[in-house]
Amino acid sequence: MKEINLLPKDKRFSYKEYLLKRIGVAALVLNAAFLILVYVANVYFNTKLTKCIQRKKQVLNKISSLDAKLSNYESSYKNLTKTLIKLREEEKKLKSMIFIRKSAFASTIIYLNTFSKGVGFKGFSYENGYFKTTGIANSLSDFQRFYYFLEKNKYIKNLNLHSVKQKDGQFEFSISYEVVY
Repeated sequence: MKEINLLPKDKRFSYKEYLLKRIGVAALVLNAAFLILVYVANVYFNTKLTKCIQRKKQVLNKISSLDAKLSNYESSYKNLTKTLIKLREEEKKLKSMIFIRKSAFASTIIYLNTFSKGVGFKGFSYENGYFKTTGIANSLSDFQRFYYFLEKNKYIKNLNLHSVKQKDGQFEFSISYEVVY
């Protein structure tokens, strides 16, 4: 049996049009949802990538600063190595001088000449077991370095500072000490 529809054609219900409209609306909604999803994913990944780039830049900056420090340490190491080589050469000279000392007076003069950069000597004298030395230092720091070496020397005891006077930009000094072997 066939159904009869008495409504005019423009007023009749068309199932095909209904399905096309529903499919069109559904497609439009799905496309909009897909575009929103793509946009959200894009924003999410851009944020993640931006944070990753910032972390990489921080790591790169840290590596650069460590590289600069390493370069400084390397140059310091080279300088210290050169200084160590010079000190070892000086140590060899000093050790070789140990065998040539024949008297306390001679070994004291050798020692004083070895550690007296910036310091000149005017006179030496020996009396009652004590050496007396007078001299001139170019600066107060030269004299202090010289005096420090004397204090640290295990063969020198009873170190006495008699005077330090500034004269014409230099420092005249007088010290006495006992040499023990």
